[in-house]
Amino acid sequence: MLHITDQFNHVNQFFALLDATIADIRFAAPVKMRTVKEFAAILELHPNYLNTLLKRYTGENVSSHIRKRLLDVSKNLLLETDWYVQDISYCLGFSDQPNFNMFFKKNVGYTPSEFRRLAVAIDNSESLSASL
Repeated sequence: MLHITDQFNHVNQFFALLDATIADIRFAAPVKMRTVKEFAAILELHPNYLNTLLKRYTGENVSSHIRKRLLDVSKNLLLETDWYVQDISYCLGFSDQPNFNMFFKKNVGYTPSEFRRLAVAIDNSESLSASL
């Protein structure tokens, strides 16, 4: 069994890889989101072991962390840019916009367009209330 320090090191390396994978989102270069198997191979670990480590130290498996990171980036792009949903979908590595819409709605409860409209409406109403 690996020493606890080694286990923490593997967990930290996973998060560093995950961050590096999505750090440079641009129109011209879509993200190639890696699978659990690919992350594990890079770390020279078995996928089940990587999942076990993450579950032990964070309470969630690799796929859950990947999904959450994609959702966080998606939300930020929807709120902070004027990019079309199709462009965001492409930049995040989805094969097409309907797949991105399904992924987003399943995890957030709204389509990306609904999320953006709702956020803008809330922001506008807060701005209006503040000015009164």
